[in-house]
Amino acid sequence: MTPKISIFVTLGNIGNTPDEWQYAWREAIQSYYDFADEVVIVSGMEKDVKLMDWTKNGLERFKNKKVKVIHLPWEYDFSWETIAQHFNAGLEACTGDWIMKMDIDYIIHERDMKQLRAKMEEGYKKNYPLMSFMKFTVLNKDRAYEKVHIPFIIRKTERDNIKFGIPTDDPKSAWGYPIFVKGFDKKRGLPTGRSIADNYIMSTSVRIYNYDNTFRDKETTGEHFLRFSKAGERAGFKRNWGNTREEALNMFCSMMWSRITKTQKCYKPLRLEDHPKYIRERIKSLTPDLFGHSSWIE
Repeated sequence: MTPKISIFVTLGNIGNTPDEWQYAWREAIQSYYDFADEVVIVSGMEKDVKLMDWTKNGLERFKNKKVKVIHLPWEYDFSWETIAQHFNAGLEACTGDWIMKMDIDYIIHERDMKQLRAKMEEGYKKNYPLMSFMKFTVLNKDRAYEKVHIPFIIRKTERDNIKFGIPTDDPKSAWGYPIFVKGFDKKRGLPTGRSIADNYIMSTSVRIYNYDNTFRDKETTGEHFLRFSKAGERAGFKRNWGNTREEALNMFCSMMWSRITKTQKCYKPLRLEDHPKYIRERIKSLTPDLFGHSSWIE
């Protein structure tokens, strides 16, 4: 059997279009469209904002039954729990045998699609409940590094047992990784359960390119991380990103420059042709005010 592959991706309440947060979202969805048998977009926009209303200039080909949109409210000052609730909504809306959770800043490289599908077929035959991929984070147009294995490929038959929720061993964290469901927290509106051990997860050994900050300017970056910090604080974490947009920007820069220093010996140098084909025009058009040009380092 060749398993059907679904991808779902979430769009929070990010303004009138995802462009306002400077995501390469069209490029990301295009790669999902080319790889998967089904693409589900979980939109936090108002219900009367239709997908085609904010994709008129780039996604006409998505007028196709292969792509569907579901609407779920997402407040600007969101809670930690909102993230997992949107993940679970996407998980439930998919019909594939494998359900792959992607971010709007992830892009699948065209040269890796055949290998990724083959690995997912192998994992399906071996009856794994979960599979993982490597998050390959792009620091700027010239370099990237392997960050972490992400277990975001879930077998459809395991959907009742595996959700995004609150791990009992780390109850503050309610958004990141799947759990084996054991209960439900009514107050937080999420399933609870234990974290999933590595022996339940088969790695695809495939890199997924992550362009989360690449196309952002300083103003948008500061606003984005301040908003994220507030959500983390409401979840019980200490505020690590400051109290203003400027403080959040400075904390972001300190973190990213530290990563650049730490990965000096292991980062992967990138040429334009090393990036996925979907993103090359955006890479070519990077200007010095955007983080992905040179990480704001002279």
